[in-house]
Amino acid sequence: MHAPAPRVLLLLLLAVFLAVVSDPAPGRAAQKVFVREYSYRASDDDSKNSARRKALEQLRAELLREVGVYLQAYLEIESRSDREFVAEEIRTVTAGIARTEILEEAWDGSFFYVKAQIELDTEDVLRSLNRALEERSSSAELQRLSALLATANAEASSRAEEVERLKAQVDARNATIRDQESRLQELEQDLERAERRLVQVDRAQRVVQSKLEQILRDIDRMTEEALAAYRPGLTFDEIRSLIGEPRATKWCGISINRRARNYGDVWLVSDGSTDILQCLARPGTHGSPCRRCEQP
Repeated sequence: MHAPAPRVLLLLLLAVFLAVVSDPAPGRAAQKVFVREYSYRASDDDSKNSARRKALEQLRAELLREVGVYLQAYLEIESRSDREFVAEEIRTVTAGIARTEILEEAWDGSFFYVKAQIELDTEDVLRSLNRALEERSSSAELQRLSALLATANAEASSRAEEVERLKAQVDARNATIRDQESRLQELEQDLERAERRLVQVDRAQRVVQSKLEQILRDIDRMTEEALAAYRPGLTFDEIRSLIGEPRATKWCGISINRRARNYGDVWLVSDGSTDILQCLARPGTHGSPCRRCEQP
């Protein structure tokens, strides 16, 4: 790779120097952690140790490459040739000061998997890069680059403020979503309670309907039995021995001297003194069964 022109070296040196000595922009942290994982496919000649060594070499190379990309973006270097030069310098400097921490590793006989991280103090890296560049450059154009870096830091501050504003908007939206989720949960609980109540009401209605149908069947049965058993001249005791107790009894009073007993839809009317059946009152008969009844 060709070396940059002297003027480019001056620019790069000053950019790194000012990035180190200036106050960091709001929200810009010095510590940076880079995490990567890599799976090395072992060859027939590889052992577990050799596969591990090669996997770590590849992983470290990828981590250092990512560090270089990050620091180039940090310095906002746009020229391709300048990026290549700085990338090489960053890899050289970072390789000397970065410590790789292994987070996870596994070997299955064919692949060696490794996950690791590099934690760097970007200011330390930039200081080291600055020292490396000092060997190739002079201290020209400091004032112009200082102004440029001040502009870059102002833009970074503006971006940090924008991030904070957007974060506040996201927090407000999340709070609204949480409120809506809470209300939705309450509505779902209300719906669940209403559904349970509906099931209970439906079950109760079914019980009532079943009992009502049984009562109607009993009324029809008692009506049929009373009509079949009724004979004028039988005593009520004889009727009771045939079809059982009546559903209700009505005393018609001294003036009429009758008793009426209900079996379903008919009333069996007997003499008040002898309790001998005289007649029956059918459904739809006008007036009291004690006063008006008919022969079957």
